[in-house]
Amino acid sequence: MLQQDAQAYKQLLEAGNTIAVIEQYYDDNIYQQENDEETIRGKQRLLSLEQQSLEKIDQLVIRVPTLVVDEEQQIVMGEMMITFYHKTEGLKFLKEAFLQHWENGKIVKQQFYYRAIRGAAGPGNNPKQAKDPS
Repeated sequence: MLQQDAQAYKQLLEAGNTIAVIEQYYDDNIYQQENDEETIRGKQRLLSLEQQSLEKIDQLVIRVPTLVVDEEQQIVMGEMMITFYHKTEGLKFLKEAFLQHWENGKIVKQQFYYRAIRGAAGPGNNPKQAKDPS
């Protein structure tokens, strides 16, 4: 069951439907941590932060090349590559690892590990054509 949920989560994410991902797969009381930053608590707070982020970008391309599902422990982990065109800062690239703890088809805890967001280069500065700069 978790395998199917994780694949559906990945498909929505790669389609750029980040709001739908939060609405469908985040537990109401989720907590999320990025690197060593302060923990963010609650689906509504994360939804608000995502909406604010999306207002600052024109294009978004997300790929999840690695996805590992542990049904027994209800853990999903993987690698995510995000390319986006920021309205004032231009083309950006973020590569991150993530670890998710799931319960009853929802993500209850999520951690992201990454280095700073970098500038990216691609033909015409189009994120759909940008290459992984690493």
